[in-house]
Amino acid sequence: MLENILQTIGVERTKPTPTKEVGSSGTVIYGGLIDHREKNAALTGDRRYATFQNLMVNTSVVAASARHFLNLIAKADWKVEPADDTDAAKQAAEFVEEVLDQMVTPWNRIVSRQATYKFHGFATQEWVAVKRKDGRYGLHDIAMRPQPTIKKWDVDEFGNVLGCVQENPTTFKEKYLPRGKLLYTVDDTLSDSPDGLGLARQLIEPAERLEMLLKLERVGYENDLHGMPVARAPLNELRNLVKAGKMTPAKLAESIQFMKDFVQYHKQSPDRGILLDSATYRNVDEAQSPSSIRKWDVEMMRGDGAGTIHANIHNAIERINREMARITGTEFMLLGSDGGAYALSADKTSNFYRLVDSALTELGQSAEWDILWPLWKLNGLDEDLMPKLKPEAIQFRDVENITRALKDMAQAGVTLDPRDPACEEVRDLLGLSKTPMELIEEVMDQKNSMIAGLRTAGADALNDDPGSTPPSTEDADDDVPDPEEDDSN
Repeated sequence: MLENILQTIGVERTKPTPTKEVGSSGTVIYGGLIDHREKNAALTGDRRYATFQNLMVNTSVVAASARHFLNLIAKADWKVEPADDTDAAKQAAEFVEEVLDQMVTPWNRIVSRQATYKFHGFATQEWVAVKRKDGRYGLHDIAMRPQPTIKKWDVDEFGNVLGCVQENPTTFKEKYLPRGKLLYTVDDTLSDSPDGLGLARQLIEPAERLEMLLKLERVGYENDLHGMPVARAPLNELRNLVKAGKMTPAKLAESIQFMKDFVQYHKQSPDRGILLDSATYRNVDEAQSPSSIRKWDVEMMRGDGAGTIHANIHNAIERINREMARITGTEFMLLGSDGGAYALSADKTSNFYRLVDSALTELGQSAEWDILWPLWKLNGLDEDLMPKLKPEAIQFRDVENITRALKDMAQAGVTLDPRDPACEEVRDLLGLSKTPMELIEEVMDQKNSMIAGLRTAGADALNDDPGSTPPSTEDADDDVPDPEEDDSN
């Protein structure tokens, strides 16, 4: 039965070759242009990046999330780790540090630019080499190639990117950028398209709903504060005057035009008002006494229950804001407005830092392949000596919690040496200057002298009275070497 089903698939069965790729990409590309199958008109063609830009600039929750994410990315420190412990590997790592420090654009700005791939779906920058004075090649700069300028993609039959075509926004000339010249990072988790699928695309639908609700809120507040103008005029009486030839149609239109203008442009400023005739209608009785209804009148009409409607719109806006913050991982930024617990905020903050760390890891891997590897090839260096680019982990450091932990360690018997790096790290978090090395050495000399004195006194006491117990040195630091011992110990 199974054999019969396999025979009806309409494709010839071939024996797979382990070293040969068989399948293909799932993205449709015609002449370098990607068919996104997008139904939203604002996201088709070149308009998609204009829409993304408007989202990241004018939608407050997205703008705050993007800035926070990119600022944390730029803050991370990067280390160049040697391939091994040999002198040659250490010298290779020092060479990479020099190259990164001598570029026109600082490395942290390059990393921050490249991190925009999380929102746009991909990011491209072009590296430019330069000949150093020592004869080796370094990097002059890594220049930004903005996403809206990338018009076409060059891919092979399996979907691997071979290069892209950039259009100069000033001259509209196209330039081919080969893959080997690019620092290219793509978010291809949900799509294998060369331009990826970033957070901005996932934020469009809730952003459109948010924009609609904000417009409703603005209109509602304006109408509630100013009111909806309602104007009254004796139009039937005026028409009768026109029929009787006592008023021209132009005069009739002129007499009511100011009221039409007031109704149409009802957003009044404090120094603007309207003047109306105070005449009233008269009753139809014999006395024709005046009624309470004016012939000319304007009032501002307000609806009942406006407060409830405004509250409902406000809740809907808050819900969408929280939904968008949840997509970007920055929901912790909204905690507090609804009385959220501090522990919940700290937990969500740590989760966001993990997202930043994952992005830094991807950027480090892209930089090793797209920057270090070409640099090694240009200089003909040993591939086994190529170092690793490692970003530091981004984490929230609470000074109070750190000092409390150090205090608990000291009470448990782990005394803190003034030379311990933790001391300087805590001072950095507090914004204090570093402790002068002379002061540290002076404190350590005094401590060593005190310990030496205690030991000498104990030895003298034992010589005078062999049965006695030497003075306690329990508070002395066991890690401090004996002055009589060799310094290397």
